[in-house]
Amino acid sequence: MNSSLPKLLRWGGLSLLLVSIAYAVFVWSGIGQSARVVRRISATTCFQQGLPGIRAEMRLGNFNPVETEGIGPRTATNSITLYCPIPSDSLLPHEDIDLVVVHGWGSSLCNGPSNCPPFVLAYICVSYESAADGECTRFHRSEVRGRDYAISFSGEADLAPWQDNPSGYPYVRVDLPPPSFNGDTNTLRGITISGSSINR
Repeated sequence: MNSSLPKLLRWGGLSLLLVSIAYAVFVWSGIGQSARVVRRISATTCFQQGLPGIRAEMRLGNFNPVETEGIGPRTATNSITLYCPIPSDSLLPHEDIDLVVVHGWGSSLCNGPSNCPPFVLAYICVSYESAADGECTRFHRSEVRGRDYAISFSGEADLAPWQDNPSGYPYVRVDLPPPSFNGDTNTLRGITISGSSINR
C-alpha cells in the first residue's frame, strides 16, 4: 500500500475542515446585515372604487398626446379613488418599509382666484388579517398644480398602519379629483417604496 495515502487523506480532511469553517464564518457574518430594497409599483396595478361605470383610464400626456400620463378621471365631472396593493414578502416585509412616495401629475389652471382644482390625496392603509376591518393614516396631499407631484410618507406616524400590523395586507389609497376647467387631469403614475431588508 502506498505509504503516502494516509498522509494525503489527512491533508484532504484538514482542507475540507478549513473550507467548512470559512464558509460558516462567511454565512454567519451575513446574518443581521441589511441591504436597501427599492420597488416601483405602476398605477396599472391599482383598482378603482366600485362605482357604476368605468371612471378611470390611462390619460394622454397634457403636453405630448402620444404618451400616456398615468391613470386619471375619465370625464370632467368625475373624481376617482384608487386602491393600490403593496407587495410584502420575505425580502421586504411591509413593516420594514420606511419610505413611500406617490408620483403623478397635478392638474394646472384655476378658473379665477377661488376656483382651483383640488389637490390629490394619498393614504397609507392596511386590511387586518383576521378581522373585518382595517385602518389608514391621515391623508397627505400633493400641494402642487400644473406640475409633477411627489407625496411622501416616512417615519413612525406616517407608516404606523403597516408597522403595527405585520400580518395585515398593505395598500395605498389615492383620491384623484376631477380635472381642472381646461381639461388638465390629475393622474397617478405609480408608487415607489423602499426599506432595509435584513438577512435573517
